[in-house]
Amino acid sequence: MTIWAEIPWNEMCAEWTCVILDYSPLYWIQCGYYQYWLGIFPAWNFYIEKQDSNGHWMLPLQLLHPLVGHTYTYAIWYDTTQAQWRYAILEGSTWLYSGWRPVDPDQPCDLQGFVETSHKGVHIGGSHFSKLTYWDPGISWWPYWNRHDPYTSPHTSYSLDERGHYEFYASGGG
Repeated sequence: MTIWAEIPWNEMCAEWTCVILDYSPLYWIQCGYYQYWLGIFPAWNFYIEKQDSNGHWMLPLQLLHPLVGHTYTYAIWYDTTQAQWRYAILEGSTWLYSGWRPVDPDQPCDLQGFVETSHKGVHIGGSHFSKLTYWDPGISWWPYWNRHDPYTSPHTSYSLDERGHYEFYASGGG
C-alpha cells in the first residue's frame, strides 16, 4: 500500500489491513499506519492492534515511521504450528518489523482493507491497496482476493476506484 494523506490540524488518517475474527462481538487483528499531529508537526507511525475476548491491545511502532510516497506491505497470517497470529511490515523485500500475538478467538471470518479519517475534509488521494492476498493453509500459498464488497461512507466526499477484487485506490476529501 502506498501512503499519502494531507490532514488538517487535529485530524487523523489511518490505512490498514484487518482480519475479522468475529462480528458479534467485534473481534479483529490489524496492522497498518496512522497519521496524526504531534504538537505542530504531522507524525506517522506503523501499528499493530487487536480486539478479542481478552480485551484491546495496540502497539504503535514509534521508532519505525512510514515515509510519504513509499509502498509498504502489511501481512497478517495465522501460524498453525504456533497457534498464534503473526504480522509483518515490509518495504519491498525488506522486513521492517515482525512479531506475533495470540488472540481468542483465533479463526478468521473476513478480510478487510481500510482507509479511515476523522473528518470528511482529510485528503486521502494516493491510498492504494494492491495485490491483496490471503493465506490458504490447504494449498500453503497466498492467492489473491477473489471477491470484495466495496464501501464508502455516504456522508463523505471519498470514493473508491476499483481495479479488481484485490486492488483499489481510495481518494477524496479536501
